[in-house]
Amino acid sequence: PIAGAEVFPLERSWFSVGTGAGSERARVPQWDVPAPQTRRVVRTDAIGRFAFGRMALGPHRLRIQARGYASVVTDEACVEEQKVTELPPQSLIVGATITGIVRGIDGKIEPGANVQLAPIETGHFGDHRSARADARCRFTLENVSPSEYRLSATRANVSDDPFEAIVDIRRSEIEITVVDGYYDLDLNLGPERR
Repeated sequence: PIAGAEVFPLERSWFSVGTGAGSERARVPQWDVPAPQTRRVVRTDAIGRFAFGRMALGPHRLRIQARGYASVVTDEACVEEQKVTELPPQSLIVGATITGIVRGIDGKIEPGANVQLAPIETGHFGDHRSARADARCRFTLENVSPSEYRLSATRANVSDDPFEAIVDIRRSEIEITVVDGYYDLDLNLGPERR
């Protein structure tokens, strides 16, 4: 059991890329924000149990997360009137680490590039993650849940034109299957993949 893990309801939100405001940014759907009707986070107790009170009737998507572990998302919570909803036991694992270098359009390293990780399967419970390449152009994503993902990057100084961000994503995008362990993958924003 993991004491102190956070549990909260999720709703559909959007992951934005680009530097523009509002409609000038490219938007990608994700399930990664607390649901506004609750904005509640509960923590697991010493034996790993948690409870929400007064939840709306119907199905709920919940995220369970703890520092140092890959998060888990479950759709198994269905609240019915006058009944206690019990979920089956949920397991947290350490997950994988994905690291690499981002190269720009000219093939040189691209400091500050934005890296995105998104599940391939629509509606899948895998992680939507993002990271920024450091001064040496290295990025790191830790505690990634097992799944199939698309990994891509956009330039740090991409213009307000959302199509430039989309071109960056398409040029750099690779598909990976994450199981566990350590992955060292480079992303290339240029027309030729390395």
